[in-house]
Amino acid sequence: MTPQQQKWAAIIVGVGAAIFCYVYFLYLPLSAQISVLNKDLVKKQQELDDAKVKVKQMDMLKAQNIDLERDLNFTRKRLAKSDDQAGIIKEISRVAAEKNVAIMSLEFQKTAPGPKGFYSEIPIKLSVVCDYNSFGQFLTRIGYSTRLINCFDCQFSANADQKGSTSVTAMFKAFVLTGDLEPADKTAKEEVNERAVEPLYRYTQESGKDPFKSLSGNELQQIASELNIMSLRLESVVVLSKTKLAVLVDGSNVPYYLIGSKLYNKDKTEIIKNIEGSFDSGRVELKQTDPVSGSVRQRLLDMPGSR
Repeated sequence: MTPQQQKWAAIIVGVGAAIFCYVYFLYLPLSAQISVLNKDLVKKQQELDDAKVKVKQMDMLKAQNIDLERDLNFTRKRLAKSDDQAGIIKEISRVAAEKNVAIMSLEFQKTAPGPKGFYSEIPIKLSVVCDYNSFGQFLTRIGYSTRLINCFDCQFSANADQKGSTSVTAMFKAFVLTGDLEPADKTAKEEVNERAVEPLYRYTQESGKDPFKSLSGNELQQIASELNIMSLRLESVVVLSKTKLAVLVDGSNVPYYLIGSKLYNKDKTEIIKNIEGSFDSGRVELKQTDPVSGSVRQRLLDMPGSR
Protein backbone atom coordinates (compact mmCIF):
# COMPACT_ATOMS: atom_id res chain seq x y z
CA MET A 1 0.00 0.00 0.00
CA THR A 2 1.47 3.30 -1.02
CA PRO A 3 1.91 6.14 1.46
CA GLN A 4 -0.91 8.02 -0.29
CA GLN A 5 -3.26 5.13 0.19
CA GLN A 6 -2.20 4.73 3.81
CA LYS A 7 -2.96 8.42 4.36
CA TRP A 8 -6.50 8.13 2.93
CA ALA A 9 -7.12 4.91 4.85
CA ALA A 10 -6.10 6.65 8.08
CA ILE A 11 -8.45 9.58 7.27
CA ILE A 12 -11.36 7.21 6.55
CA VAL A 13 -10.75 5.25 9.75
CA GLY A 14 -10.57 8.50 11.73
CA VAL A 15 -13.79 9.85 10.23
CA GLY A 16 -15.54 6.53 10.84
CA ALA A 17 -14.36 6.48 14.43
CA ALA A 18 -15.57 10.07 14.89
CA ILE A 19 -18.98 9.23 13.43
CA PHE A 20 -19.17 6.11 15.59
CA CYS A 21 -18.32 8.10 18.74
CA TYR A 22 -20.81 10.86 17.82
CA VAL A 23 -23.66 8.40 17.19
CA TYR A 24 -23.14 6.11 20.17
CA PHE A 25 -21.74 8.54 22.75
CA LEU A 26 -23.55 11.79 21.89
CA TYR A 27 -26.49 11.48 19.48
CA LEU A 28 -28.16 8.38 20.91
CA PRO A 29 -27.95 9.51 24.60
CA LEU A 30 -29.18 13.00 23.68
CA SER A 31 -32.00 11.53 21.57
CA ALA A 32 -33.09 9.39 24.50
CA GLN A 33 -33.03 12.42 26.83
CA ILE A 34 -35.01 14.50 24.31
CA SER A 35 -37.61 11.74 24.05
CA VAL A 36 -37.96 11.65 27.85
CA LEU A 37 -38.18 15.44 27.99
CA ASN A 38 -40.86 15.48 25.26
CA LYS A 39 -42.95 12.94 27.20
CA ASP A 40 -42.49 14.97 30.39
CA LEU A 41 -43.46 18.15 28.49
CA VAL A 42 -46.65 16.51 27.19
CA LYS A 43 -47.47 15.35 30.73
CA LYS A 44 -46.85 18.82 32.17
CA GLN A 45 -49.02 20.40 29.45
CA GLN A 46 -51.85 17.99 30.30
CA GLU A 47 -51.47 18.82 34.00
CA LEU A 48 -51.57 22.53 33.13
CA ASP A 49 -54.75 22.08 31.06
CA ASP A 50 -56.34 20.10 33.91
CA ALA A 51 -55.36 22.83 36.36
CA LYS A 52 -56.99 25.51 34.19
CA VAL A 53 -60.22 23.50 34.09
CA LYS A 54 -60.11 23.06 37.86
CA VAL A 55 -59.55 26.80 38.36
CA LYS A 56 -62.67 27.58 36.30
CA GLN A 57 -64.63 24.97 38.25
CA MET A 58 -63.29 26.40 41.52
CA ASP A 59 -64.65 29.86 40.67
CA MET A 60 -68.07 28.38 39.97
CA LEU A 61 -67.91 26.28 43.15
CA LYS A 62 -67.06 29.38 45.18
CA ALA A 63 -70.19 31.11 43.88
CA GLN A 64 -72.29 28.03 44.64
CA ASN A 65 -70.67 27.70 48.07
CA ILE A 66 -71.90 31.18 49.02
CA ASP A 67 -75.49 30.02 48.46
CA LEU A 68 -74.90 26.77 50.34
CA GLU A 69 -73.33 28.55 53.32
CA ARG A 70 -76.26 31.00 53.46
CA ASP A 71 -78.81 28.16 53.37
CA LEU A 72 -76.88 26.18 56.00
CA ASN A 73 -76.60 29.23 58.25
CA PHE A 74 -80.34 29.88 57.94
CA THR A 75 -81.10 26.27 58.95
CA ARG A 76 -78.49 26.21 61.73
CA LYS A 77 -79.96 29.32 63.34
CA ARG A 78 -83.33 27.60 63.64
CA LEU A 79 -82.16 24.22 64.99
CA ALA A 80 -82.56 24.23 68.78
CA LYS A 81 -80.15 22.26 70.98
CA SER A 82 -82.75 21.01 73.43
CA ASP A 83 -86.20 19.40 73.43
CA ASP A 84 -87.87 22.31 75.25
CA GLN A 85 -91.43 21.06 74.76
CA ALA A 86 -92.69 23.86 76.98
CA GLY A 87 -91.13 26.39 74.62
CA ILE A 88 -92.74 24.68 71.61
CA ILE A 89 -96.17 24.78 73.30
CA LYS A 90 -95.67 28.43 74.18
CA GLU A 91 -94.69 29.36 70.61
CA ILE A 92 -97.59 27.46 68.98
CA SER A 93 -100.08 28.86 71.51
CA ARG A 94 -98.83 32.41 71.00
CA VAL A 95 -99.15 32.20 67.20
CA ALA A 96 -102.57 30.53 67.47
CA ALA A 97 -103.90 33.31 69.70
CA GLU A 98 -102.42 35.95 67.36
CA LYS A 99 -104.13 34.41 64.29
CA ASN A 100 -107.47 33.60 66.00
CA VAL A 101 -106.96 29.82 65.91
CA ALA A 102 -108.56 27.81 68.73
CA ILE A 103 -106.37 24.90 69.92
CA MET A 104 -108.43 21.85 70.92
CA SER A 105 -105.54 19.49 71.64
CA LEU A 106 -101.75 19.30 71.31
CA GLU A 107 -99.96 15.96 71.68
CA PHE A 108 -96.24 15.19 71.42
CA GLN A 109 -95.34 11.90 69.71
CA LYS A 110 -92.20 9.79 70.19
CA THR A 111 -89.00 11.57 69.18
CA ALA A 112 -87.17 9.93 66.27
CA PRO A 113 -83.67 10.49 64.80
CA GLY A 114 -83.60 12.47 61.56
CA PRO A 115 -82.44 10.81 58.31
CA LYS A 116 -79.35 13.05 58.10
CA GLY A 117 -78.08 12.00 61.52
CA PHE A 118 -77.29 15.41 63.04
CA TYR A 119 -80.81 16.20 64.25
CA SER A 120 -83.88 14.58 65.83
CA GLU A 121 -87.54 15.03 64.89
CA ILE A 122 -90.29 15.67 67.44
CA PRO A 123 -93.70 14.82 65.91
CA ILE A 124 -96.60 16.95 67.17
CA LYS A 125 -100.30 16.22 66.62
CA LEU A 126 -102.37 19.41 66.74
CA SER A 127 -106.16 19.78 66.55
CA VAL A 128 -107.61 23.28 66.01
CA VAL A 129 -110.83 25.04 65.03
CA CYS A 130 -110.67 28.10 62.75
CA ASP A 131 -111.45 29.27 59.23
CA TYR A 132 -109.22 28.52 56.23
CA ASN A 133 -107.70 31.98 56.06
CA SER A 134 -106.73 32.01 59.75
CA PHE A 135 -105.18 28.55 59.49
CA GLY A 136 -103.16 29.63 56.46
CA GLN A 137 -101.87 32.68 58.34
CA PHE A 138 -101.11 30.43 61.32
CA LEU A 139 -98.98 28.11 59.15
CA THR A 140 -97.17 31.06 57.59
CA ARG A 141 -96.31 32.55 60.98
CA ILE A 142 -95.15 29.17 62.34
CA GLY A 143 -92.87 29.02 59.31
CA TYR A 144 -91.20 32.23 60.56
CA SER A 145 -90.78 30.90 64.09
CA THR A 146 -87.41 31.23 65.83
CA ARG A 147 -87.15 27.46 65.87
CA LEU A 148 -87.68 25.07 62.98
CA ILE A 149 -91.26 23.69 63.05
CA ASN A 150 -92.76 22.25 59.84
CA CYS A 151 -96.28 21.09 58.99
CA PHE A 152 -96.35 17.99 56.78
CA ASP A 153 -99.94 16.71 56.93
CA CYS A 154 -103.41 18.30 57.37
CA GLN A 155 -106.94 16.90 57.51
CA PHE A 156 -109.93 19.26 57.25
CA SER A 157 -113.52 18.57 58.29
CA ALA A 158 -116.59 20.80 58.62
CA ASN A 159 -117.42 21.95 62.13
CA ALA A 160 -121.16 21.56 62.75
CA ASP A 161 -121.03 23.48 66.04
CA GLN A 162 -119.62 26.69 64.60
CA LYS A 163 -120.86 27.84 61.20
CA GLY A 164 -118.09 28.98 58.87
CA SER A 165 -115.34 27.32 60.90
CA THR A 166 -113.36 24.16 60.17
CA SER A 167 -111.85 21.45 62.33
CA VAL A 168 -108.24 20.79 61.37
CA THR A 169 -105.99 17.96 62.50
CA ALA A 170 -102.39 18.66 61.53
CA MET A 171 -99.08 16.87 62.04
CA PHE A 172 -96.05 19.04 62.75
CA LYS A 173 -92.39 18.25 63.30
CA ALA A 174 -90.01 20.22 65.50
CA PHE A 175 -86.29 19.65 64.97
CA VAL A 176 -83.52 19.40 67.58
CA LEU A 177 -79.79 19.52 66.83
CA THR A 178 -77.97 16.38 68.02
CA GLY A 179 -74.69 16.52 66.07
CA ASP A 180 -71.81 18.91 65.50
CA LEU A 181 -73.18 21.60 63.21
CA GLU A 182 -71.74 24.56 65.10
CA PRO A 183 -68.11 25.42 65.90
CA ALA A 184 -68.67 26.32 69.54
CA ASP A 185 -71.20 25.97 72.35
CA LYS A 186 -73.41 28.91 73.27
CA THR A 187 -75.62 29.74 76.20
CA ALA A 188 -79.39 29.29 75.84
CA LYS A 189 -79.87 33.07 75.63
CA GLU A 190 -77.17 33.45 72.96
CA GLU A 191 -78.69 30.58 71.00
CA VAL A 192 -82.18 32.14 70.97
CA ASN A 193 -80.80 35.54 69.99
CA GLU A 194 -78.75 34.02 67.17
CA ARG A 195 -81.76 32.13 65.79
CA ALA A 196 -83.53 35.35 64.82
CA VAL A 197 -85.30 34.41 61.60
CA GLU A 198 -85.12 36.47 58.45
CA PRO A 199 -88.21 36.18 56.18
CA LEU A 200 -87.67 34.05 53.09
CA TYR A 201 -89.81 36.45 51.04
CA ARG A 202 -90.97 40.04 51.38
CA TYR A 203 -94.62 40.98 50.88
CA THR A 204 -95.86 44.44 50.00
CA GLN A 205 -98.62 44.32 52.61
CA GLU A 206 -99.66 41.85 55.31
CA SER A 207 -103.30 41.65 54.22
CA GLY A 208 -102.46 41.20 50.55
CA LYS A 209 -100.77 37.78 50.75
CA ASP A 210 -102.45 34.45 50.21
CA PRO A 211 -100.75 31.81 52.43
CA PHE A 212 -101.92 29.01 50.13
CA LYS A 213 -100.46 30.63 47.01
CA SER A 214 -96.78 30.31 46.09
CA LEU A 215 -94.81 33.49 45.57
CA SER A 216 -94.15 33.55 41.83
CA GLY A 217 -94.86 35.35 38.58
CA ASN A 218 -96.12 38.92 39.03
CA GLU A 219 -95.42 38.87 42.77
CA LEU A 220 -91.73 38.15 42.22
CA GLN A 221 -91.55 40.92 39.60
CA GLN A 222 -93.28 43.28 42.00
CA ILE A 223 -90.72 42.54 44.73
CA ALA A 224 -87.82 42.94 42.29
CA SER A 225 -89.19 46.29 41.11
CA GLU A 226 -89.04 47.60 44.69
CA LEU A 227 -85.31 46.87 45.02
CA ASN A 228 -83.26 49.91 45.97
CA ILE A 229 -79.54 49.87 45.20
CA MET A 230 -78.90 51.90 48.38
CA SER A 231 -79.94 48.82 50.41
CA LEU A 232 -77.42 46.50 48.71
CA ARG A 233 -74.01 45.54 50.04
CA LEU A 234 -71.20 43.68 48.28
CA GLU A 235 -70.44 40.20 49.64
CA SER A 236 -67.86 38.82 47.20
CA VAL A 237 -66.52 38.92 43.66
CA VAL A 238 -65.41 35.90 41.64
CA VAL A 239 -64.03 35.59 38.11
CA LEU A 240 -65.59 32.99 35.80
CA SER A 241 -63.26 32.74 32.79
CA LYS A 242 -63.44 36.31 31.39
CA THR A 243 -66.68 37.19 33.17
CA LYS A 244 -66.79 38.77 36.62
CA LEU A 245 -69.58 37.86 39.04
CA ALA A 246 -70.48 39.89 42.11
CA VAL A 247 -72.70 38.63 44.93
CA LEU A 248 -74.79 41.35 46.57
CA VAL A 249 -77.37 41.07 49.36
CA ASP A 250 -80.08 43.45 50.51
CA GLY A 251 -81.15 44.37 54.05
CA SER A 252 -83.07 41.07 54.40
CA ASN A 253 -80.02 39.05 53.25
CA VAL A 254 -81.71 38.17 49.95
CA PRO A 255 -78.90 37.53 47.40
CA TYR A 256 -78.60 39.08 43.96
CA TYR A 257 -75.96 38.40 41.30
CA LEU A 258 -74.26 40.95 39.06
CA ILE A 259 -73.03 39.06 35.98
CA GLY A 260 -71.43 41.31 33.41
CA SER A 261 -73.67 44.38 33.49
CA LYS A 262 -76.95 42.63 34.40
CA LEU A 263 -78.34 42.09 37.90
CA TYR A 264 -80.12 38.75 38.46
CA ASN A 265 -82.36 37.37 41.23
CA LYS A 266 -81.37 34.56 43.63
CA ASP A 267 -82.12 31.77 41.15
CA LYS A 268 -80.41 33.63 38.27
CA THR A 269 -83.62 33.22 36.24
CA GLU A 270 -84.83 36.85 36.14
CA ILE A 271 -83.01 40.06 35.24
CA ILE A 272 -83.76 42.90 37.65
CA LYS A 273 -85.05 45.70 35.44
CA ASN A 274 -83.83 49.31 35.62
CA ILE A 275 -80.59 48.31 37.43
CA GLU A 276 -77.23 47.87 35.71
CA GLY A 277 -73.72 47.43 37.05
CA SER A 278 -70.07 47.47 36.06
CA PHE A 279 -66.65 46.57 37.49
CA ASP A 280 -64.15 49.44 37.47
CA SER A 281 -60.99 50.35 39.38
CA GLY A 282 -61.43 47.82 42.15
CA ARG A 283 -65.07 48.75 42.75
CA VAL A 284 -68.56 47.77 41.63
CA GLU A 285 -70.71 50.58 40.27
CA LEU A 286 -74.51 50.27 40.26
CA LYS A 287 -76.94 52.47 38.32
CA GLN A 288 -80.69 52.50 38.91
CA THR A 289 -83.07 54.27 36.51
CA ASP A 290 -86.42 55.52 37.78
CA PRO A 291 -89.02 54.12 35.34
CA VAL A 292 -91.27 57.15 35.88
CA SER A 293 -88.99 60.19 35.95
CA GLY A 294 -86.04 58.67 34.08
CA SER A 295 -83.60 59.95 36.70
CA VAL A 296 -80.51 57.82 37.37
CA ARG A 297 -79.16 56.97 40.81
CA GLN A 298 -75.57 55.76 41.16
CA ARG A 299 -73.72 53.92 43.91
CA LEU A 300 -70.10 52.67 44.23
CA LEU A 301 -69.35 49.58 46.32
CA ASP A 302 -65.83 48.59 47.35
CA MET A 303 -64.54 45.12 46.69
CA PRO A 304 -64.42 42.83 49.76
CA GLY A 305 -61.13 43.28 51.60
CA SER A 306 -60.60 46.85 50.35
CA ARG A 307 -63.16 48.40 52.67
